[in-house]
Amino acid sequence: MQYRRLTREELEQFPEEFAMFLAVHGIDRKIWDEMKDKNEDEADRILDIFSDIIFEKALTHCDHLERATPEEWVAYHFGEKEAHMVALVATGENITLENGLGSDEIEKAISEGDLELYEGTKVYQKLREHEMFDILEQGAYMSDGDLYEGLKSLL
Repeated sequence: MQYRRLTREELEQFPEEFAMFLAVHGIDRKIWDEMKDKNEDEADRILDIFSDIIFEKALTHCDHLERATPEEWVAYHFGEKEAHMVALVATGENITLENGLGSDEIEKAISEGDLELYEGTKVYQKLREHEMFDILEQGAYMSDGDLYEGLKSLL
């Protein structure tokens, strides 16, 4: 496996794709139900293959990830050969990021030292999609890139 098996909840988001995947492999509903009951190892192998396909497709078509907590906003852009990260971190005791600060408030908080803005670039050590998956597993999620662009504009 390249990634991980989809959870039951994640798998339920792809009913048509899973049905098509099974059909392409000559597995109808009856065969699938029997396989789950009588040959769990084979059913697990099929779920693993399908999960890898779903993750690979999603990650290939994604360029941005982000993670937001009350203490920090971290946004990533994944290019062809490297990833760029911009992070906004609350350093002051009286500030959090959970209420969605406006750009003027952010700029003021940065100038006062209550927020710090960081950036970094990392050349991939492994496949781009695997680097992305590692960050997803740390709590990030796929995004449209708006947070990344907004934070980048503050640099």
